[in-house]
Amino acid sequence: MPSYPDLSDCETTYVGADPHAKPSHRIVWRERAPQRPGDPVTREIIAMGERANGQAYYMAGQRLGRPVGFTLAELAAQREPIASPLRSRQRSLGSFDAPSSDEPDLQFD
Repeated sequence: MPSYPDLSDCETTYVGADPHAKPSHRIVWRERAPQRPGDPVTREIIAMGERANGQAYYMAGQRLGRPVGFTLAELAAQREPIASPLRSRQRSLGSFDAPSSDEPDLQFD
């Protein structure tokens, strides 16, 4: 949908606690290819959030650096590396809801 970031390489799973009601949350995830032959395919959870107002989709787009209105191909064509490959990014388990203070805000032209 044009009102959401391009998450065409991701999947969505709907979850909720009440089996008689419409699921209340979405989990946005993607499969990652094995790094070595024989290793299993892994699933990377990008975001989980309430269904209301597409919260999980916007969160996933932010975490993947994908603004609304751009396709993956358009982003790949204009993107420059924003961090050194040597930079290690360590996060505590409780920091997944908000960017850490040392992460730059992403800005797109």
